[in-house]
Amino acid sequence: MVQKAAPTASGHDWYGNNVVQEGCWRFANTSCTQQESYTTGGHDQSTKQTRPDLSCGRRSVSMPELPEVETIANGVDARVRGRSIVSVWLGSKPEPFRSTPAELIKALTCSTIERVRRVGKHIVVDLTRASAPTRRRSTAAAVKTKPWRGQWLVHLGMTGRLLVCQAGEPTPKHTHAILQLDDAREVRFVDPRRFGRLSV
Repeated sequence: MVQKAAPTASGHDWYGNNVVQEGCWRFANTSCTQQESYTTGGHDQSTKQTRPDLSCGRRSVSMPELPEVETIANGVDARVRGRSIVSVWLGSKPEPFRSTPAELIKALTCSTIERVRRVGKHIVVDLTRASAPTRRRSTAAAVKTKPWRGQWLVHLGMTGRLLVCQAGEPTPKHTHAILQLDDAREVRFVDPRRFGRLSV
């Protein structure tokens, strides 16, 4: 169950759950418990014991399930669709990057975010960029080429978060990628345990 909490002023989720936030949204897992009586040595014990209900498949920090990823993708899409990526900053930890930093920077810089959607457990950011006209050798006329299209793939892992925030907000610890947009906002990928993956 995805629980939408009220916006927080700090823009950070202190529970370590998957988040898309812009001043901000927070998506938290609802904890589940069950109570049951038990018997010992043939005597019924009246004391009720509370233990985690593993059947609900949730813990305080869990792999994001499809509805959560769908909600996060839709939230990001509503906030950044149509925006252009001005610059890209990548952290020094290599674990989150399935593509090389050079490949990520080349694909993301100066690209326009066409759409953000879910495919399986991945968040797919569709990118487009106008290609520079080329010239034929025989004539000086410019030849129009089709726009370049690509994709940025985000897997949140267990503790990955996507933050959409103003550029002036403090950068959270464990931030591994920052995409600066053309409207003075940023898309940040934060992952304390570094199980998430970024690729193009």
